[in-house]
Amino acid sequence: MTEADANTSFINPLEYDARISHNRKIFLLNFGAEYKFFDLALRTLQTIWLRVVREPDPQGKFSQGGLMLPAMILENHLLFGFERMASYQSLLAWPAFRPGLEALLIAGKWIDDPAAAEVWKNRRDRFDEYRQLFSGKGLVSRSLPRSSEFRAVLGHLNDEYLHANADFCYGRTDLRQVSPKALVLSYPIFDKEPLIHEAHLRAYLSLTKVICESSQELLSRIFRRSIALPELILPSTERYNALARNNPEEKRILEQLGLWRNSEEVAC
Repeated sequence: MTEADANTSFINPLEYDARISHNRKIFLLNFGAEYKFFDLALRTLQTIWLRVVREPDPQGKFSQGGLMLPAMILENHLLFGFERMASYQSLLAWPAFRPGLEALLIAGKWIDDPAAAEVWKNRRDRFDEYRQLFSGKGLVSRSLPRSSEFRAVLGHLNDEYLHANADFCYGRTDLRQVSPKALVLSYPIFDKEPLIHEAHLRAYLSLTKVICESSQELLSRIFRRSIALPELILPSTERYNALARNNPEEKRILEQLGLWRNSEEVAC
C-alpha cells in the first residue's frame, strides 16, 4: 500500500479529517517498526530529561529543575511533528517540530550560563541581550553535544519550511484540461511521492535518535553519571543507504535534516 491520494483542488474540514485518519492507518501498515521506534525514542527522551527534577546535582541540590520547561517543549513538538509525518504531511512535520529543536538549543545556553535563563524569561524587556544570546550562531552552546549541527538543522528548517513554500505548491502542482474551455489547477496537501515521504520520515527518526544521544550525554555530564537506557536502533538501516543512492534530494534530506551518515561511505 502507498499513501492516500489527495489531488483534489479543494478540500473541506470533514474530508481533511477523514483523510488524516485514513493516512495514519496506512502509515501503520507501511511503517509499523518505525512507529514503534519513535514511541520508544520519545519515552527514552522523557526518561533522560526527568532526571532534572528527580535527581540532585553533585552538590546535593535540585538546581536543574528549570530545564524541564525546554525539555517539555522539545518532547511535545517531537510528537506534534511525528503526527504530521504519520499523516503523510512531511512538509508540515518540520514546522511543527521546529520549536522543539530550538528549545533543545536554548537548554544548552541555559546550562552554559544560568543567567541566560533570566534573559530568555525577560526577553521583551531585554531584547538586545536576548537577540545576541538566542539567535543565529548565538544559539550554539558549549554544553550541548552536537549543538552546532542542531543549529544547522534549525537553519534549514527556517529557510525551507517556515515561509511560503514554493516546493509545496509549484513543485507539486497538477494542471489538467478537463474540457476545451476549462483547466483545473490542483496540488496535493498530502505527500505524493512515496520515496520523498520516506526520506523525510527516516530523517526525522535519525534526528530523534541523535537528540536522545546528545541529551543523554548532556545530562550525564551534569549529574556526573549516566543511566541505563534501552538501545535505540534505527529500523531498516539498509533503507537509509538505498534512499541515499536513489536520489540526491533524498540523500540531502537524510543528511541535512536527519544528521544521518551513510554507513557505506563511513565504512570506506
